[in-house]
Amino acid sequence: MNYTSSRRIIGLLLTGFILTSLSVTVTVAVDEFVLQIITFTGEKPTQFNMFPTRRLREAQMSAQVKIERGQSRIELKYSKMRPAVLFGGEISSYVLWAVSPRGEALNLGELPIVKDDSGGKKQVSTSWMSFGLIVTLEAYSGVEKPS
Repeated sequence: MNYTSSRRIIGLLLTGFILTSLSVTVTVAVDEFVLQIITFTGEKPTQFNMFPTRRLREAQMSAQVKIERGQSRIELKYSKMRPAVLFGGEISSYVLWAVSPRGEALNLGELPIVKDDSGGKKQVSTSWMSFGLIVTLEAYSGVEKPS
């Protein structure tokens, strides 16, 4: 059974997608995003959609999480994405993050985008059982904290 509840977090996220198993409200400059909490039970896969910021309105992203043998297995599908380098400056990659309820972030890897309107899939796993997922634009994929 999946349980839902709400939590409010005020913070700054420059760009990216937000997806969560934690319910949060994130303030992005003048934008506000309300997200749903999902508790993964492991009985069956849990599917949900991510919500783009206004800088990536057309982009689409969804995830499926399944708990298997003490691991959260995440399959991410995305489409209609622009290459990160088109945002300018030192931006070169999209990075997927797991964020714990205490705010710790774990880099789950880069989402490769080769051309405009590109899409793809990414499969990752983590030992965390309670987490949020976000995608941020970063200078390089190996960063240790989301910008």
